[in-house]
Amino acid sequence: MNLNKIPFFSDGFKINGTIHLPMSEINAFVIGSHGFFSTGDSPKQVALANKCYDRGIAYFRFDHRGCGMSEGSFNDSASLDNRRADLINAFHAVKNFLPESIQKFALFGSSFGGAVCLSASSALNPNALVTYAAPISSTTLHDAFETYKESDDRLASINKEDIVFDLTDSLAGLSNILVIHGGSDDVVPIANAHTIYDNAMEPKKLSIQKNGDHPMSNSEHQVQFVDDVMSWLEKTL
Repeated sequence: MNLNKIPFFSDGFKINGTIHLPMSEINAFVIGSHGFFSTGDSPKQVALANKCYDRGIAYFRFDHRGCGMSEGSFNDSASLDNRRADLINAFHAVKNFLPESIQKFALFGSSFGGAVCLSASSALNPNALVTYAAPISSTTLHDAFETYKESDDRLASINKEDIVFDLTDSLAGLSNILVIHGGSDDVVPIANAHTIYDNAMEPKKLSIQKNGDHPMSNSEHQVQFVDDVMSWLEKTL
């Protein structure tokens, strides 16, 4: 596998990113947006990147500002608008790196990254969109913060008033979307997945992992997740 570092800037912050390039002809590319406390090295993204490699699809994963190896504080990263800007700038960095002939692409977002992809889709117009456990409003995040604020010191420094969004009105413009969610997710309620799916246009698909939790800790669910995503990308890219 050919791995290339692609650093880029977003609002003055240097962002760290890695693109997985198939050795064969590249047919399309995917850009991933990680979850609130995660990085571009998340197991979901690495697993997808490896599978995309087998199918001739490039995969770009990066650390949002204030996360992983990228510049910025975690407070900078807590804003949906800031992460949306990171994703849009990541798209332009990848477009500048790959041959102009490669036009088709998909966005993948996990948890908060799913909300980021939903919010950026109107600006980027991806050929395919995949979300996992995506919240559609900041209310869900605020509830999770209350639950986990004692176990993660990073939450103490975050001003919840800086994280206010509701994507409900923008869902009707979405299509070519695969919505994946754990059936027993106690961080982002499954109602979020149903709202996304019910409001989006065809083609669309909803995949509920029976008894699945938010981190996707069940190994069978992890295999199912990769299979579902790759099947969707083959249909839409």
